[in-house]
Amino acid sequence: MTKGGGLMLPYKMSKDIFYNYIKDAENISTISKGAYGITFLLELPDDINTSNDNLFYKKMVPDEEYGEPVKQIIIKFQYILKNDNDANTKDNNIPIQPVKSIDIQNEVNIQTDIFFKTFKYLQPLCPSIVYAEIIDDINQKTEFARLFKNKTTENRVKFLFNQDIIDDYNLGIIAMEMVHNSTTLLIASVTSNSKLFIFFALFSIIIDCSLI
Repeated sequence: MTKGGGLMLPYKMSKDIFYNYIKDAENISTISKGAYGITFLLELPDDINTSNDNLFYKKMVPDEEYGEPVKQIIIKFQYILKNDNDANTKDNNIPIQPVKSIDIQNEVNIQTDIFFKTFKYLQPLCPSIVYAEIIDDINQKTEFARLFKNKTTENRVKFLFNQDIIDDYNLGIIAMEMVHNSTTLLIASVTSNSKLFIFFALFSIIIDCSLI
């Protein structure tokens, strides 16, 4: 990351805010895809009415944008096995492979730990998580899929929420702030000085989180 950031959560429940973001989204588009997850960028309209503070996440970046409503968030989506005891075998009929619920829980816990331990330097090494959920109720999965599909024009995204698939798997969601002027390790890995960049990022995480 070339610039850190954080989000202030208003008193209202984060879940309500997250679903309002989906309902109000101008567009949801894919920004990266891996074997076990897809990451989306959700963008609110530029002219959206932000007068109600309880409907928005707020930036905590210590600059001129401090306290401003956040109009972009990142959403990581995964399929979750219904039972962690199930064998995690490859399923060629789905676009991404499923993970266990403990995997997404560990990811949220580790990222949250890294964020808060490095936030004291005003340069967090990862985005702050604003909301995370594993949806296991079939009605809620169907409703989430409906809302999400209505906000994108990408056919491959719509295929993610094929009813046959969401009947077989739970849905994992991790929503994060969009850190501007930043890059991903994937992009960094093919740019100049990438090895030094990645080494520094990983070393900083290890030191700040007392992993050694």
